Amino acid sequence: NLQITEKVAEESMKLAAEYGNVMECFKSMFHVNSISELAKTFFNSMDRFGLKSSLMINDEERHFFDYQHDRISPIEHSVYEKLHNQGRLYQFGKRMIVNDLHLSFIIKNMPDGEADAGHIRDYCAALIEGLSARYIAIKKQSALAKVVKKLSDSITTLESGLHLHSQA
Repeated sequence: NLQITEKVAEESMKLAAEYGNVMECFKSMFHVNSISELAKTFFNSMDRFGLKSSLMINDEERHFFDYQHDRISPIEHSVYEKLHNQGRLYQFGKRMIVNDLHLSFIIKNMPDGEADAGHIRDYCAALIEGLSARYIAIKKQSALAKVVKKLSDSITTLESGLHLHSQA
């Protein structure tokens, strides 16, 4: 009976640490302002979970990132192309793809135990939501910055023209 209690307490502490890592990832995501920073934050989080992964960002063009390199293999590229429309979570062997409209990521080392794999599925479903929300925010920030720049340039041009006109 004491062994069961200890096992439950150990499992609860492990889950609390995993969800603490998810919260830390969300907190870190709020401070990034570029796609490359978002990818780096994602990989740092996956590293804390002990997971090897890759990431696809579905922008005007697709951007692929790997936890070790900037590029993914042609086989992995093909996996993304075939499975990015297969629902939110799709597990295949020791791998799992997690999909959203704007992003997908592959976990390359899913555990054998169903309980551990279930925990990973749970927090990956939460992580993709946070990643997607931050991606959208970054894209909106970028679009707004471009509009502000164009407006500022137009005002500068108008002021120059008025200045020249008033001197004539």
